[in-house]
Amino acid sequence: MDRKTLEYMEGRAAKAREIVKKIDELSRAAEQIVGANYVQFEDHYGNIRATLRGYRNGNSMQQPRVVNSICKSVVEVIRLEIQQLEQELAEL
Repeated sequence: MDRKTLEYMEGRAAKAREIVKKIDELSRAAEQIVGANYVQFEDHYGNIRATLRGYRNGNSMQQPRVVNSICKSVVEVIRLEIQQLEQELAEL
């Protein structure tokens, strides 16, 4: 194996490790999202802009269907992103 081949292989291995790390992060995020009780939206400064609760908060029941739908949608988008990353990994 010459130097150029070694550099090429190192580059591919580094890219593969980066992709695997992203897949693992997304998988963990999806696992945490399933069954979430509320959804919170923040701006880029970390200020909470909106909170939707899917459980009883005080005297009023909030939006359980909305929260459930948002969680399912996010998990689906994560699943599609993972598929894309796995394809990139396979193409390396």
